[in-house]
Amino acid sequence: LLRREEAHWLRRLGRRRSFSVEKKPIGFGDWAVAGSYKSDKNLKSKGALGGSYSFTDAAPDEGEYLYRIVADQSDGSREITCQVGVTIESEAQQLQTKIVVAISAAALLAFVFAGLALDPIKG
Repeated sequence: LLRREEAHWLRRLGRRRSFSVEKKPIGFGDWAVAGSYKSDKNLKSKGALGGSYSFTDAAPDEGEYLYRIVADQSDGSREITCQVGVTIESEAQQLQTKIVVAISAAALLAFVFAGLALDPIKG
C-alpha cells in the first residue's frame, strides 16, 4: 500500500517564479526540500494569472511533520505562503485507529439500544 500526502492550492503568481515545498519533523530538525519547481512540473509557474498547483509526497515517513509552501520570487527572494501540520500513521496504526473507532461505535449503539429497551416511561 503506497502512502502519499497531497497538497493542492490556487495562487496568482504575480512576481513569483514558481513554488517549492519544504518539510521538517514537528518539534525539531531543519527544513528540507520535499519538492521543487526544478524537478516537479506541478510546481512551475502557470503565468501571471496563476492557476492550480499541487504536490504529492509519494513516500512520506511515518510521524508528525510540518509542510510549507514557499514562493520563489523572480528577484531571488523567497516567501512562505502557507504551512500545515500533518500526522502520517503506519499501516498498523491506521488499522488500530479503525478498530478503536469500530469498538467505540458498537459500544455507543449498545448503550442506545439498552437505554431504549430499559426505558421505564415506555412501560
